[in-house]
Parts: sequence; C-alpha cells; structure tokens
Amino acid sequence: MGYDIVGVGLSSVDYIAMIPGAPGPDMKIEMTRFAVQGSGSAATATVACARMGLSACLFARLGDDTMGHYQRNELLREGVDVSHIPMEEGGTSPFAFVLVEEHTHRRTVVYHPGDLAPLREQELDRDAIATSGCLLLDPYQVIAGVRAASFAREASVPVLLHAEDVIDGVSQLVPMTDFLVGHIDFAKDFADTRSAKKAVDFLLSFGPRVVLLITEERGCLCATRTERFEVPPLSGELVDTTGSHDVFQGAVALGVLRGWDLKRIAEFATTAAGMKCAFLGAREGIPRLAEIERFLLHQGAAGRG
Repeated sequence: MGYDIVGVGLSSVDYIAMIPGAPGPDMKIEMTRFAVQGSGSAATATVACARMGLSACLFARLGDDTMGHYQRNELLREGVDVSHIPMEEGGTSPFAFVLVEEHTHRRTVVYHPGDLAPLREQELDRDAIATSGCLLLDPYQVIAGVRAASFAREASVPVLLHAEDVIDGVSQLVPMTDFLVGHIDFAKDFADTRSAKKAVDFLLSFGPRVVLLITEERGCLCATRTERFEVPPLSGELVDTTGSHDVFQGAVALGVLRGWDLKRIAEFATTAAGMKCAFLGAREGIPRLAEIERFLLHQGAAGRG
C-alpha cells in the first residue's frame, strides 16, 4: 500500500478575526484575536490525518500567488505530500475572511473561490489512489473527484466524502461514496425534507454504506442499513467550529483504516472534532492521536468512576 490517505479537493486560506459581536451597518469594530491559517475541506482533512500519524497526499490546485505558496508551505510543514498540487501561473488561490463572534461563536464567512481551472483527470495519479488505504473527497473538485472515486472503487479502496453543501455536482459524488460525512442540514437539504429520519433513509438509498451526520448540538447521528444510533457531543470549551467537520472526516478515515466498529469510529471522530473547537481557526486546534486517546481514556475512567 502507498499512502494511508489520499485527498482530492479544496485547499484554501482563512483570515480569521474574533470580534465581540456582529457589527452593524457603517460600524467599525475592533477584533480581539486574529489568525491566518490554511483551510479547505480536503486539505484540512488530510492535515488532520497527518497529525494523527498517517501518511497523506493531497490532489488540489493552487495559484502561484502569495496565498498559494503559503498554503503549500503549510501542508509541507504538516507532513502532507504536495507533489500532486500544480501551481497555476497567474492564478488566484481560494481564500476567505472569517468573522467569529466571541460570545455566541457564530461565524460569518466571506470567501473568494479563486479563478483556477478545475483539476483534470490526467493530473490524478491512479496508482497513488489505487494503492492507498482511503480516499477523502470534498465537493469542490467534482470532475476529478468522480474519477478518483472510480479508481478507488476498482481497487476496493474505501471512499469518504465530506458533503458540506448541496452544490452543483455533489449528487454525482454521493453514489460513489462508502462513508458520507456531513451536517444534518446538508442531509435534509439534499433529501428536500425536514425529517432527519427521511433524510438519512434517502442518503442511504442513494449509495453510501455509512452516513455520519454532525447534529446541531455537535453530536453525531450514525446510520447504516441495519443500525442507527447517536453519539453525544463533546462537553468542553467552544471557541470556533471552523474546520471541525474536516477534522471529523480525517478522524473517521483513521478509524476506517484501523478496522474499528462504527460506534468507536463515531465516538473518536466526535471527540477529535470537539477538541478542535477549543481553538480559533481550522488548523491550530487539530489534535494529535495521543491527545485524543488520552482524552478518551480519561473520559472513560471518569465514566467508570
């Protein structure tokens, strides 16, 4: 086997400001904290995997601008293989301004998708995907994602999709997914229903073997065709939820690679995502494997006490 994890999708950069409250029209407001961090669904998920000790590679596209080089260097620093990330000459890399309200933890995201060409099929490495342990997708490189998923399926490599929003092309990826990770609101919007049960049933009928949905309370609803259960949210400090779903996907991938049962995967991923939420930004708070295991051990000991 080659890489433990191969990701295909979005890499971005966030300019994050924590503010005391939402500003009104024509107001100036002083930020209380500021950070610049790499982001993007697939990119952050692969970083999470790397921090948990897995070998990870990302297929994405960046511009050769300052933001693109920043992202590439951050991925390198985290140990993610960036040899499959073309730097488009004259291109503008994706970026976003993120405002996080200090007391309500609500976020406002103003983003620029960049002006880069989509990844092409010939820019994928079939062997890297086919010999990996797991393929991670987001819905922001649909053409490449569909092709990568076909390579993975031919080689019996599990496919994990983080579906954030009902955007163009996501319906092409869902049927090719083994493990679908998303928010409960995505499921309801995708199925055009307000019923969580009907939304989960619809997603399962669409193709995935396993559906793991983060709930409004930041717990997790898990379902297969034969079982369904919920995992409660992690209790602890909440600062910022940015990137938590991506960390959740990365943690699910680790559990899949290790052959854990679904309940253990869901508890581990919910814990990892919750631990990230104690920090500002998508990347700063991504926990390492030993930190998650230590937390779960102490949590279990407290429960037994």
